[in-house]
Order: sequence, then C-alpha cells, then structure tokens
Amino acid sequence: MASEEIAEFDRGEQDGRTPRAAADEFGADGHAVTQALSPWMYLECRTCRQTFRRGDRVVRDRATGEVGHVDPALRCAVVPAKTDTVTAAGEADTLRFTNGLLDAWPTAGRVPVTVLAADAVQVPRRAGGHRRPLLCQGCGHTFRVGESVVVCLCRPQRPGSCITAIHRDPGAGLTCWETTHPTGSVDVCPWQLTRVPP
Repeated sequence: MASEEIAEFDRGEQDGRTPRAAADEFGADGHAVTQALSPWMYLECRTCRQTFRRGDRVVRDRATGEVGHVDPALRCAVVPAKTDTVTAAGEADTLRFTNGLLDAWPTAGRVPVTVLAADAVQVPRRAGGHRRPLLCQGCGHTFRVGESVVVCLCRPQRPGSCITAIHRDPGAGLTCWETTHPTGSVDVCPWQLTRVPP
C-alpha cells in the first residue's frame, strides 16, 4: 500500500514539474486552470481588468476565443450559486490562515501592511475604467480586493501620496515585498524613481 502511495506521489510531482501544453488545458466545457505557460498568463481580463495568474480558473468564449475568469469574487463569468457558498467558507479559512501567517511572520522593520478594500486606488475598476491598472512591482500582477500589500513608503511625511504597492500576502503565496525589499526599507520609489529622503 505504501509503495502505491509513493508511486502516486511521484507521478503527481512529475506532472507538476511538466506543464501541459496550452492546447491540452481546456476541457470539453471550455474551462481550464491557468498554468505557468498558459498563453493568457499576465494578460488583462476584459471584464474585471485583473491579470490572469497561475491557478486562476478560466473559461474560453467559443465565439471569440477570449478567456475570462470563473472566480465568483471577480464576477467575470456566471457560476453556479453553490460555488458562492463554498467560496465564502473557503475565504473565511483563507483569512484565518493569512492572519496567522502575518502574526507569525511580521515584516522586517514592522512595515505596515494594508488589506485592499474594493475602493482602494490600487484595485482596477471593471471594464470601462480609464486609468491603466497598477501592477505589483514584484510579481507584475494586478491587485485584488482583500489582498495584503505594502503601500510605498517613499513619502513617510505624506502617507498615501504615493500609490505604488507591493504584495505582502503570504496566504496567497505573494511574498513580493520580502523578495524585492528584504531589509524592509525603500531607497528609491519604484513608481516615481525618486530617492527617498533618509
């Protein structure tokens, strides 16, 4: 029995290391899960204006070939009502997990972390918005409601005057802040390219 489980684990690990071809990702129902090599990875969804990330569930429009999110939180495609219930339960678990991670793993220098609300300037507006969506300076993806970020610290005397942000959401696997600023400080604003006063 144990050897069968080990063999199954090895097959799963190998599948994870060998991404499938994009043509093989879509099922008969037109649904797929975004992979690292998916051709739509990092592109912007026309409905919600969010970038497609690895693990995002998507559906392809049979007429146009365009891809849209199937995530009920982004509200791009119609999903069954029971998915909302499952998602709400999953979101509560994710929130508890993320809060535990943030408590156990504070930022270097205790840099403040902000949870993005729907009206945050960093979150893209749905189709029809005029301003180009802001991208994380670490991973290059857009910001979503409920994600934890570090808002640029280049103007400590005027908080909120710089809108650049970097993901700091370990529960979602987004540790861009630690990757780009391991010391917990900002020397040059990545958006305005100005030196931060000491």
